[in-house]
Amino acid sequence: MRRLTRRQFLKISGQALATSSIGYSLLTPLDTPVAHAQGVVELDGREMVGRVGGTFATIQVVPSYTKTSVPVVILGKVQYSTDPSFATYLESTEVAADYYVWKEGGKHVGIDGSLRLKVNSEYKFLSWNWEIEPGDLIYNKTDGSTMVVSSVVNDRVVAGTLSGGVGNRWNHGDQWELYRTYYRLEIKLSGLIPSTKYYYRVLLRFEGEPYASPRTAHSFQTRRDVGGPFSFAIWADLHRNISPDRPQKYWNKWNALAEKLGNEPVDFIIDVGDTWTLCGGQGTLLTKGLPGLYSTVMRPAQNGYSGYRGVSDVCAARPYYLARGNHEGISNYDKAQTRDTLRTLMKLFVPNPNGTTYPQGGSTDIDYDQGYFAFEWGDALFVVMDVIKYKDKPSVNPSPARFHIGEAQLLWLTAVLQGSSKRWKFLFMHHLFGGGSTYGRGGATFAFDYEQSQIQSLAEQYGAHVFHAHDHVLAKGWANGVLYYCCGCAWGLQFDYIAKNYAALYPDGYTSTSCNSDPSACENNGYVVVEVSSTQVKIQYKSYLGGVIDEMVLT
Repeated sequence: MRRLTRRQFLKISGQALATSSIGYSLLTPLDTPVAHAQGVVELDGREMVGRVGGTFATIQVVPSYTKTSVPVVILGKVQYSTDPSFATYLESTEVAADYYVWKEGGKHVGIDGSLRLKVNSEYKFLSWNWEIEPGDLIYNKTDGSTMVVSSVVNDRVVAGTLSGGVGNRWNHGDQWELYRTYYRLEIKLSGLIPSTKYYYRVLLRFEGEPYASPRTAHSFQTRRDVGGPFSFAIWADLHRNISPDRPQKYWNKWNALAEKLGNEPVDFIIDVGDTWTLCGGQGTLLTKGLPGLYSTVMRPAQNGYSGYRGVSDVCAARPYYLARGNHEGISNYDKAQTRDTLRTLMKLFVPNPNGTTYPQGGSTDIDYDQGYFAFEWGDALFVVMDVIKYKDKPSVNPSPARFHIGEAQLLWLTAVLQGSSKRWKFLFMHHLFGGGSTYGRGGATFAFDYEQSQIQSLAEQYGAHVFHAHDHVLAKGWANGVLYYCCGCAWGLQFDYIAKNYAALYPDGYTSTSCNSDPSACENNGYVVVEVSSTQVKIQYKSYLGGVIDEMVLT
């Protein structure tokens, strides 16, 4: 089992012993015994490919969490080959999963001598989807007993039987604790050949157990050589979660889109944000506590929900890169516990590069070092920017005070553009650094407003183009030779754009991509495919139904 130093732990999750109103998280002490497990290692989603270069790649998996304070040892390795039959193959080094322990605790506020634990009024175990189930353990630290849960009576009351303590009952004021341990396995492949398609399959086991049969094989493409044509895809605003107040509509359309995109011959996918809806639009957490966000947002987004596909169904076979949106949080404004929780979840599930992955560098911020980064592929430079990290207040009024580039990110961007000789340069951001309303809306019309003007100046100087999202429409505009392309919407349950006066934000026109537009525009739910060669770039917006809605060519 990999036991983390404090520095390593901070990079993966949050600060140890960061208190909050609903408990705290902690790093498992180094002398804690490790539990033994048997059977097949289950995952909360398929494997995902991330951080691919010419000679390296990372395969990331998220084993299912355990409801204990004692981590189990999970080991994994990858077999990989250029031969899809695996007649011959190489094998990665075996690695152990990183782990993160969440501790929650409080006082019993019910009567003495009870077999029912009653917690204070700020808890909502059911509403927060903490997945407390019969058979789970809750510890009475005062009495020394352990409760085996028999039922969750309501948001604040859990029933069960207690044993191993002094009185084996709950008395008013007794201290209770429950635990969740979360896992992440990153398996790094090295010595790869550039511009080559590889096939891989993951093997997992618990310590002391043999490896089970390899999981289903997938593939990925290493970085293309200069001069080699390639395609990549972009999707925008998936808004994945299963929040109880969210109508479960249009999931079949998302499922069809995921299937279509999964069959596209693209080298990688760039997500321009608002897929992992951890926060409301202004950064307020969707629900309280890491367990609820894990089960309500991250796991269903990655793993799918009720038979529908997840992100990992598409990105097990191609690298995934995320440009965070306003619903993915982590900013300088957030309280420490909020940052810690969001960072932990993003690190567990999203295999983004950090500032040391590629020669082009990126963020090294201890809060979240995977927010902005850049890499080269064939004849193109790809720059992913972070529009959320440097906001400075929760309110969206007045604009543009909420969204800042940040000195470090601006200096980095300038150096990356100056240092690249690539024919094509693409910038990806969830929304503009400013925009035509109090919520960062709009495209090319607002290229010269607020801090976006600094991006615009660099884009003009170095010949870059901008892909963005946020507005849930398909729209194109030009600003002094710089293309601003709003990438539509990959899921239909969004607002009615007509009511938002988008004609003022996109005077050159736009195409609604929402099932909630009037009239409905479900048929325009889709994604972008970009074909890149040394001489031209073809950009197509494709419907989840399979047709091409819009096409343009850059030369």
